[in-house]
Amino acid sequence: MAQQIIKQPNGRFCVWDNGSYSMCCFNGTKEEILDFYERQVRESVEDKVRSVREDVSLQMDRIEMHGPSRFARKWEDVRGVLTLEQVRECE
Repeated sequence: MAQQIIKQPNGRFCVWDNGSYSMCCFNGTKEEILDFYERQVRESVEDKVRSVREDVSLQMDRIEMHGPSRFARKWEDVRGVLTLEQVRECE
């Protein structure tokens, strides 16, 4: 992250982005700057979760359409790690 928190002459804070050479926010209280960074992290995590969901969904669609790849494990290969009760639940 190429951002810097800078204290303004009035005692408030701004966030300077060295990458875009611009101010991300200004005249913020300590709490507002914390909220700014929290929003950035939340948006980043939401984007990552969305991407993972899309990838997993595509994998499941591919398996449903074409079956598992020759390198993928099959149910028979992995069911041994479950208890008998868990296997019954899945089959």
